[in-house]
Amino acid sequence: MVQLLNKEDYEYSFELLNPKQFEIWAKVDSMGRNIIYQDAEYKISIDSFENPKYLKLYFNKNGRDLKVGELICSDKYFNVSNSQKTIRYISMKYVFVNDNHKGRGFSYRMVNSLLSVLNEDTQGIITNFDKRNKNSSIVKMFSNLGAFVNSYGYLEIKNPKNNGFK
Repeated sequence: MVQLLNKEDYEYSFELLNPKQFEIWAKVDSMGRNIIYQDAEYKISIDSFENPKYLKLYFNKNGRDLKVGELICSDKYFNVSNSQKTIRYISMKYVFVNDNHKGRGFSYRMVNSLLSVLNEDTQGIITNFDKRNKNSSIVKMFSNLGAFVNSYGYLEIKNPKNNGFK
């Protein structure tokens, strides 16, 4: 038995088919930090949108921001074989969240925030796969973000801006 609904068909609505423009939500707080994420209790700051090196997680306790986590990264360049061209990646050194604030997805949110600010000349985020335990939370988090082991032996998340998501 087929039930017919008396609703309009919005499947081909032009409002739904038009691509939406997304922008990075960012502001500068009273301390001069670039805030890329904020909710009622937490905020994530980034040092630079063009060349990020660290993201910090702050917890608002009694009107004061306490640093409770951070993500540290650096640039890493690889030479393309048979070419003078170099490929740029952001190499994630470590992610840390204090024990009292773990389990709320802030490591994932910091990596996701870092992905959202990557320039188009950056290929993605990598981390040293050989030094990571295969069952570690970093490997699981990277896997949830579509990571794979690349030809250089690093665990890599591709830059979404270079994968046709423009």
